[in-house]
This record gives sequence, C-alpha cells and structure tokens, in this order.
Amino acid sequence: MLNDNVFYTRNAVCHSYKLKPDTINEMVAWGIAEPSGNKPEKWLFTHEDFERIGRATRFNNELEINVRIDDT
Repeated sequence: MLNDNVFYTRNAVCHSYKLKPDTINEMVAWGIAEPSGNKPEKWLFTHEDFERIGRATRFNNELEINVRIDDT
C-alpha cells in the first residue's frame, strides 16, 4: 500500500541510495524527480519520486557494470 503522505528529504534520498547531493540535483534537472520546495536543502520528494530515483540509480549502475567497450 502506497502512502501519499510520506515525503523524503534530499538527505534521506542520498542516504538511502548512497548518492551525493549533486547527483540528486542532476536527477531533478533531468526531470527524473519533481520535488516540492524552493531550494535543494528544502526539497521534499514523494514516494513515487523516491522509487523513480532508485530505478534510475539501479539502471545507471547496471549500465556501468554491463557495458563493455572494445578499444581494439
């Protein structure tokens, strides 16, 4: 069951996914998440934003692990 009344701070998102604040800022700039709040230190992310950031993080990690570049 999803709770629409749950919000996450930028620090909580960073801690949960082991991300730097600048990475979260970039994700917001790319439109991956749309927090409420007028500045990054005050941002609040919905549970949907939180999950979307998690999926984007996992996708990025998988690409870095699985992509092979042949330099020959």
